[in-house]
Amino acid sequence: METRTANVSVLPVRSNESHLRDTVLKTVQTSINRLVRFSLLCLTISAFSASALASIQITDDSGKEITLPNIAQKIISLAPHITELLYESGAGDQVIGVVKYSDYPEAAKTKTNVGSYNNINIEKIIALQPDLIVAYSGGNPPMQLKQLEDLGIPVYHSNPETIPDIIQNIRNLGRMTGHSKAANQHADQLQQHYQTLSETYAHLEPVSIFIQIWHEPLLTVDNGHIIGEVVELCGGKNVFPSMVSRFANVSLESVIAQNPQSIMLRGGHGTAKPVDVSAAGWSSLQASQNQQIITIDEDLLYRASGRLIAGTEDLCKKLDNVRHFYAANKVDEFFASKPTPLTP
Repeated sequence: METRTANVSVLPVRSNESHLRDTVLKTVQTSINRLVRFSLLCLTISAFSASALASIQITDDSGKEITLPNIAQKIISLAPHITELLYESGAGDQVIGVVKYSDYPEAAKTKTNVGSYNNINIEKIIALQPDLIVAYSGGNPPMQLKQLEDLGIPVYHSNPETIPDIIQNIRNLGRMTGHSKAANQHADQLQQHYQTLSETYAHLEPVSIFIQIWHEPLLTVDNGHIIGEVVELCGGKNVFPSMVSRFANVSLESVIAQNPQSIMLRGGHGTAKPVDVSAAGWSSLQASQNQQIITIDEDLLYRASGRLIAGTEDLCKKLDNVRHFYAANKVDEFFASKPTPLTP
């Protein structure tokens, strides 16, 4: 009897070990992919955070917030007071351009001139490639400032209207230029000096004063101007405390009607003519008759920089002399009015 053998084909069977190895490898690969994606995400977040930390956001005097990607290294100043503030904040070496009359400190005279505060040379500014422009919104032409902003150059507006504004500007400029520590120390010293002057003089007997800014036409300021603030701090009484605008023309007749005890003139560059106390009208004022005419260095008192504190101290001392003069005259007048006693 013939025995037939069945022809059976056998399929290969994967071992349990091989299957386990493939599963482990697949799991490891998935984990690696996830880890790589997570690491890339962390690096992205880290880079973004570093960039955010490096950038500087600050609000200027116009209320606009500006952002600097890094500390400013090439700065242009568009007003003399700004040049002084930049040097006071510690950033003098980073200033590459200034405008006419930026004459303090002495080193500022060596900087490239980019025009005047009211007529900026845009082409020169572009050629200097600044990474920060500090503008004076109270005097720079708005259209020219817009041109610079449209070019993508950060523009910080400096227009301090009070002594605390000056101090804050120094802090802000120090922060934008990498000199926060030095700038804050200087600002703290100015703040202390300002406070001391206020505590010493503000409460004393008021002295009426006419502030002459210009002679023809006759121009003065009210208490909304920083000069008016300084006069008040020194115990002075501005005879034109409130006007339609901070700067305004006044008539000689209106000054005569107020009859101030003193008159304050600008000194320094000699731009404003002094009062001729013998001239018609002026000679009738008690300030003229008593020769109580005060002259203040305009570079100290008429520039919104830290030096204004020194100008304030000078004015306070001079107003105090006026105060003592009238106080002494009151005593003399008192005794002069007493009847002479009869001799027994």
